[in-house]
Amino acid sequence: MQAHTASVLMDHEEDEFHATYSNDGKEYVDCIHLDSDSESLDLLDHNEQIEELTRKFGDSPTLGMSFDNEQEAYQYYNSYARGVGFSVRKLRVNKDKNGVIHKREFCCSCEGFYRKKTTPKKKREQRRFGCKAMLGIKLNRDGKYVVKNFIAEHNHDLVPLSSSHLLRSQRTIEPSQAGFINQMHHAGLKPSQIFSYMTTEAGGPQHLNFIQADCNNLIMRKRIEFQKRGDSQCLLEYFKQKQAQDKSFFYSVRTNMENEICGCFFCDGKPRRDYAIFGDVLCFDTTFKTNNYNMVCAPIIGLNNHGQTILFGCGLLDGESTDACEWLFKVFLQANEGKEPKTIFTDQAQSIAAAIIEVFPNCHHRLCLWHIYQNAAKNLGHVFSEFQAFAKDFKSCVYDPEIVEEFESSWEALLDDYGLRGNSWLEGIYALREKWAQVYGRDHFCAGMTTTQRSESINAFLKKFFSRNLLLREFVVQYDKAVADRREKERQAETSTKQKWRNLSSNWNVEIEATTKYTSKLFYCFQDECKKLLGLRLKLQSDDGLTRRYMVMNSGMRGMSRSLTYDLSDQTVSCSCKKFEFEGILCAHALKLYHELEFSTLPSKYYLKRWSKEATCDVDFDSNEEVPLSTLESSSMVQYSELSHIVQRIIAKGARNNQTCTFLKSELLQLEAKLEKHPYFGDEHDEILDKHVSEDGDNLKLRDPKIQKSKGRGKGRIKSSLESKPSKRKGSSKRKDFQYGFPTVSSVQGIPNHPLGYQAIHPLLSNYSLIHPQENIQLRPEGPAYQLSFSHPSTS
Repeated sequence: MQAHTASVLMDHEEDEFHATYSNDGKEYVDCIHLDSDSESLDLLDHNEQIEELTRKFGDSPTLGMSFDNEQEAYQYYNSYARGVGFSVRKLRVNKDKNGVIHKREFCCSCEGFYRKKTTPKKKREQRRFGCKAMLGIKLNRDGKYVVKNFIAEHNHDLVPLSSSHLLRSQRTIEPSQAGFINQMHHAGLKPSQIFSYMTTEAGGPQHLNFIQADCNNLIMRKRIEFQKRGDSQCLLEYFKQKQAQDKSFFYSVRTNMENEICGCFFCDGKPRRDYAIFGDVLCFDTTFKTNNYNMVCAPIIGLNNHGQTILFGCGLLDGESTDACEWLFKVFLQANEGKEPKTIFTDQAQSIAAAIIEVFPNCHHRLCLWHIYQNAAKNLGHVFSEFQAFAKDFKSCVYDPEIVEEFESSWEALLDDYGLRGNSWLEGIYALREKWAQVYGRDHFCAGMTTTQRSESINAFLKKFFSRNLLLREFVVQYDKAVADRREKERQAETSTKQKWRNLSSNWNVEIEATTKYTSKLFYCFQDECKKLLGLRLKLQSDDGLTRRYMVMNSGMRGMSRSLTYDLSDQTVSCSCKKFEFEGILCAHALKLYHELEFSTLPSKYYLKRWSKEATCDVDFDSNEEVPLSTLESSSMVQYSELSHIVQRIIAKGARNNQTCTFLKSELLQLEAKLEKHPYFGDEHDEILDKHVSEDGDNLKLRDPKIQKSKGRGKGRIKSSLESKPSKRKGSSKRKDFQYGFPTVSSVQGIPNHPLGYQAIHPLLSNYSLIHPQENIQLRPEGPAYQLSFSHPSTS
């Protein structure tokens, strides 16, 4: 590795075109080609300077020609070199003790000869042939630099003008181009896409004053800066800056004994306000990895009043252990003032289940039915192929029973009809029936969710913004962009609800009333129930003067009936299907009764506020107004965008003919000269956002996590143990005794006192402290990790 690095550095000195490898060892980008005394690629208004220097000094250098300064001489010689077809290099310089340049020589890049320091692994052609072409200047007494030496002859072929943009000294990125490149990069465009657009705008790559490598270098500089300062340290600084901008921004960082970051959680005021309203149902998934350290991305999501998936915050974890999940859930509760969700959906990982039991003891934990069906097809494939009716009967057993006795009898009948008694997989999922069978979940509000499909979809959405080798600092910025995109969709749904009138299917006043209560999405769900009324028939079964009992029959589905209980005192109704308890929308069976009783309005309890248009109004939270969606760098980007719109409008008018173009160009050059004389010109106030922020307390320095290289995993999402086959290697499985994510009969019997039949793979920590009022680090006495918590800004 050292020999390879030496070779790259040697080529950097001698070679005009070279590449270096990025820190992950797989991908590489072309590096910036530096002159001998230059630290970065110059950002110049190249074309304008060439025209100005040509008008001032002519097309070819002559002895005695004078320049105001050394830089002006270099720019002139470089513009001359562009027309001739060679690249310029700064060669020798003589300075006095005060650093004033007295002599300077500029030469052709082919000057001298290649000096072989080490033997490179890759053979490279020589690019120096002892060319004598040069320009020498000397400082006169009048303070001017005068041309003393000039050699015009070259001993090599020159480059035609159409290829001069490939020469190193001719490759420059103008400030306007640099701003546009940065803006497109922040918008999520790849470097190749950005360069493609720039070449199209210029009329071809030969008319562009830089190449793809220069575009890549400009984009990579900030990433290199993060790596130099420390990725974790930049992440902590970013969080502090965000909290300084938004008092409701919350973050917490978890470190190990070596002070390496092993977890973090963050959210701003908008998700915290949303959780106060829509935090009754959560969906949690940890099968998504996207960063340079192979850490697990763990977004916590929910459902808003428009039926859209929303993000309540995001965590990064070093693994899917009980310890890590427990930490994340506790920090999430801290951010949301201790409010527990009513229901949470996850996959079948027992590590997550154990953390939920510890942190959310009153929460109803549901397992994803999609995973149930996937594993049923995998483990009972022979049954599905042999009996065509099995799929229908299995689904009916899951969904149809209204009471526990019906489910038990249906399950027993399923085992007997298909000869499945003794099947280990069915015995395993039967032990967890309370977590997935609908008869056990209809009493709990789930917002209509039965699977973790929301998490699957949000993972696919986030992958549009993330790449596999993101740094932590880059990850949080990209996450902000993803959140901004989701919020824009929320605004679109909100505007659509307010600006559009819903179509009615009947003249029933209850349906008209629903248009004023529900959002558009939820109204059409309610309307679907109203459309079912024609196919239903009511039959009174009993009436004792206080309550009435009805049987609702579906004429289109023989054998499908539901029972209703109507309370005359408060005019409320309960249905055996429990749709309202499960989804928060009244079912067609109950609506049939109100329609028969000629109700023109429904009791107010049946219009849940979380589904209403006014769901987000009158929320008791410190940050009711939406948090600015811009990132820390966006203030300068917004200014750039505003000025660009003005300039583009002026340019469109000035480019109509030659006269207006000449006039506009002259005026813009004068305006540029005035701007450079402005007293505040050059003060980049926004740069402070990327500088180091002084730290509180003990000047904590975080270390970057160790980079975990994946072992050939494909591009698809990570499969849970339920979906993947168990490893045959001894001791390789992280979820022992849980075949396909479910406990076997032996493991369940082995832990009879543990609720819900789960066995924790790590002991739950009883003394788990979260420091609330101040920034602190506290060692967890029974675990290997530190807890780093910060002040709670919204309640302080």
